[in-house]
Amino acid sequence: MAKYNLVIFDCDGTLVVSEEINNKAISNATKKIGLTGYTTDICLQKFRGLGSEQIIKILNAENGANIDEQAFIEAIIENAAFLRSEIRAVENAEHVLRQINIDKCVVSNGERESVIATLEQNNLLSFFGIDNIFTRSITEQPKPAPDMFLRAAKKFTCAANKAIVIEDSEAGVRAAKAAGMQVIGFVGTAIITERRTKKLLDAGADYIVSNISEVLKIIN
Repeated sequence: MAKYNLVIFDCDGTLVVSEEINNKAISNATKKIGLTGYTTDICLQKFRGLGSEQIIKILNAENGANIDEQAFIEAIIENAAFLRSEIRAVENAEHVLRQINIDKCVVSNGERESVIATLEQNNLLSFFGIDNIFTRSITEQPKPAPDMFLRAAKKFTCAANKAIVIEDSEAGVRAAKAAGMQVIGFVGTAIITERRTKKLLDAGADYIVSNISEVLKIIN
């Protein structure tokens, strides 16, 4: 009997090297709405793995602001589209996806349009299909809530304990553990590997890998 029936991948920072670029887009968007001090590095520290609504809540709280949510999201999407050509696939990602013969999908806090475009640009979308890309638009409770993972498991008629998740953010790890799933913490795109490893383990990751190819041994 197979150890797992479903493999769930995060996108940004797990399948594609995009966290720095995405947070550059967020940084640029904050400037566009008149907020200062949110450099790319600060955005990475504060917002890694979070959805736009969660980011807006943090910005509002820190600045006593009332940000126009739609305008801010549009600014992020506009900047992300401009920077998208810089995003590349994680090393060995395509090889790993070819080797996984059980159901697989993507669960991301990103904007659906951006996630699909990024995967397609890097020749990874075909391994999942558009219908198996779950993004923050499907729920009012994105990661670190478990809702998105539970929705994905339900689609594949998969029990939570038969699904394994690959994540690079604390929010994603917490969400997957809250859903009752095993989690592989991926640190291959981390700026400081040791710090990212500790954060993912503290969040509840069951395994840590630095090369995406290592997930094949765990899954099999």
